[in-house]
Amino acid sequence: MIIRGNAAPCPVGSGVFIISRAFAHTHDFAGVPAVIARVRAGGKFGIRPRIPSTKAPGSYNISARCGGGNLGVSAHLTVLP
Repeated sequence: MIIRGNAAPCPVGSGVFIISRAFAHTHDFAGVPAVIARVRAGGKFGIRPRIPSTKAPGSYNISARCGGGNLGVSAHLTVLP
């Protein structure tokens, strides 16, 4: 699975925190697991997060932040058994 989006007007090279309790706890944002994608030209970003095999099945919210602000998007990810 790849998570893609647009973080404009965040500058190229800045980090987008993509946050979800479904992700491995490699990084975190406010205590919630997160992955960090880099902003490319045109505000584009994309990343393939790791979801632990021990993650309980269910629906998990995904949100994203850049430059200290919420990007105003939310999505759901379903972990299957």
